[in-house]
Amino acid sequence: MPFTRRLINANIYHNMYTKTKSQSVYKETILLTGCAGFIGARTSELLLEQGYTVVGIDNINDYYDVKLKEQRLEKLKAKENFTFRKIDIEDAPALNTLFADNKFSAIINLAARAGVRYSMENPHII
Repeated sequence: MPFTRRLINANIYHNMYTKTKSQSVYKETILLTGCAGFIGARTSELLLEQGYTVVGIDNINDYYDVKLKEQRLEKLKAKENFTFRKIDIEDAPALNTLFADNKFSAIINLAARAGVRYSMENPHII
């Protein structure tokens, strides 16, 4: 079983066994950055399958084919518990608004530049 799935399952089991019967059942909300990328989209799918609510953010940059990112997002947007916001993680005011409007149980940061060469040539850019 992949590490991500084991981690998600372990968290769900922990929550199931640490809550008392008097506590209400709720879906935890996860913020996932880089949700339109290959790994981010797949991680979002796994979280949604496990019953989490996912708020995904991505800046949809054009470092590689934007159509691939849009296709992944369309598939995710069709899921009931997925919300997408086009936000760059460098945009502090947008992030402040996002955090003011939501309460996240966890944050999974998968936002990254896809190309190593670009990062080496432009190390000042996050």
